[in-house]
Amino acid sequence: MNFAAVKRFYEQIRESMRTNPRAWKRAGLMLLPLAVLYYETFFKLAGDWWNDPNNSHGLLIPPLALYFAWKKRNKFDVEPERPSIAVGLIIVLGSLLVYFIGRLGAEFFLTRISSIGMMAGMLLYFYGWKHLRVMAFPVFFLILAIPIPALIFNTVSIPLQVLASQASSEFLTFCDVPVLREGNVLQLTNTALGVAEACSGLRSLLSLIALSVILGYMRWRGVAQRVVLIALSVPVALLLNIVRITITGIIAENWSVKYAMGFFHEFSGWVVFVLAFFVLYLVSSLMQRFWPSPPPEDDEVMA
Repeated sequence: MNFAAVKRFYEQIRESMRTNPRAWKRAGLMLLPLAVLYYETFFKLAGDWWNDPNNSHGLLIPPLALYFAWKKRNKFDVEPERPSIAVGLIIVLGSLLVYFIGRLGAEFFLTRISSIGMMAGMLLYFYGWKHLRVMAFPVFFLILAIPIPALIFNTVSIPLQVLASQASSEFLTFCDVPVLREGNVLQLTNTALGVAEACSGLRSLLSLIALSVILGYMRWRGVAQRVVLIALSVPVALLLNIVRITITGIIAENWSVKYAMGFFHEFSGWVVFVLAFFVLYLVSSLMQRFWPSPPPEDDEVMA
């Protein structure tokens, strides 16, 4: 751990609290109702991040959002305050309505997404549009930490399972591995491989989209480059997942089912994810070379 960096960060917080106590008091006024109203929602959300592998990337989102917000603190401070009280109050009340609808219907997605609207509304109410624009990315970046509804997840996961099983079957045939596909099951000579929901690629796709958003934001100021990078993360994640299933089938057929479905199956998921991020980083480097964009503004440089 870099203790010098931690000490410098602590000193920056103390200096900020000393020079701008009003901003910290307002931050407390904004966070207090969130903590009181949403403590149960946030607690269950953290449980989903910790216990559900499909949502484990959510553990990284809040700390990164706080980091991005901290980097923008100087730009936030110099913007003139023009509170948009009416619009901010409407958004806050609308978010509360969404929250209570979610509570009545036991719909976790609504209660969680309402917290984002609540933060945006309070920024408008206390500060105004210019301040919300400065903090737009850190606030709306938190949406990536909220698990998508089960209905949408299953609707997307099923066709991805079919795609993964079809493409893997074709790849195995190309590699001279005898295979018969029955739905999402690949029948090999020695065993059958089921392309389950966890193997659909949706888990790695969600994580890679979150990482592509982070990479694009930290690398470019141009919105177009960021959108293209996020779009490219979809085929990269799906293709490498298909390669993973194909390699699993080759190992199961030519060596051992135990090796294919044991440690390798779990380890390969991490390898594929790291490889996907490396490919995405390589693509972003090529984009910067042939389609350059200025780097994002850095408040640390401005300070």
